[in-house]
Amino acid sequence: MKDDVKEQAEAKGWTRWMTLSLVALSLAFVSCERPDVKWLKEGKKAGETGKYQEALQAFDMALQANPRSAQAYQGKGYTLELMGKPADAMQAFDSAIALKGDYPQPWLSKGMLYLKESRPEDATMAFTRALQLEPDWDQAHYEMGLALDATGRHGDAIHEFSSAIEMSPRVAASFFGRSRAYLAKGDTVHCLSDLKAALKLDPAYAAKARTDSTLAPLSGNTDFERIVQK
Repeated sequence: MKDDVKEQAEAKGWTRWMTLSLVALSLAFVSCERPDVKWLKEGKKAGETGKYQEALQAFDMALQANPRSAQAYQGKGYTLELMGKPADAMQAFDSAIALKGDYPQPWLSKGMLYLKESRPEDATMAFTRALQLEPDWDQAHYEMGLALDATGRHGDAIHEFSSAIEMSPRVAASFFGRSRAYLAKGDTVHCLSDLKAALKLDPAYAAKARTDSTLAPLSGNTDFERIVQK
C-alpha cells in the first residue's frame, strides 16, 4: 500500500501548489504588480515547462525582492521536491509556514511530501492543519483520505474521500481512493460501485485498478473483471 500511496502522491501536476497562492496574489496586486509577484509568475512558467533550475532561480529572485514572501518559499519548496531534494523542500515549506501561519498550502505540500516518504502519520498531522485553515478544500480531504487509509484507519479515510467527492463530484481519484478504502474495510459492494464511478469519469483508472496491490484480492471477481475491461 505504501508504494500505491507514493505513486498517487507523485501523480499531482506542477500547478497544484498554486491553488491558493497566485490566485490570491493576482487579486491583491491587479493594479500594481510588485517585483516579487513578477518573479513568482516567472517561476510558475518555468516550472510548468520542466525548467526547474530556472524556476528555482526565479523564486530566489522573488525572495530577494520580498524576503517575507511565503508564496516564494512555497514555490521554491515544490521545485526542490521535484528536483529530488526533499529535505531542502521541507525546509522551504517550513519557512513559508513561519512567515504566514494562516497559509494552508505549505501544510498540504508537507503532507504530500510525507506521503511520498511513506510517513502517513506525519502526513495526517500536516493535513489536519491544512483543513483547520481551509475546511472546504477538496484536495486536502482527498490527501487526508490517502494518509488515513495508509495508517489502517479505513473508516475515517472513507469519510475524508466522501467529503472530497461531495465538494468535487467529478474527480475520479477520490472515487478510486474510496474504493480502495472500502475494500480494505471488507466492503466489496461499495468498492466496486466506486471503482465503476471512477472509471466512468476517467477510463485510465482501469489500468491502475489492474495493478493496484490493494485491489489485488478482486482478481478473478466477475464484476471486477467486467468493470476494468470496459
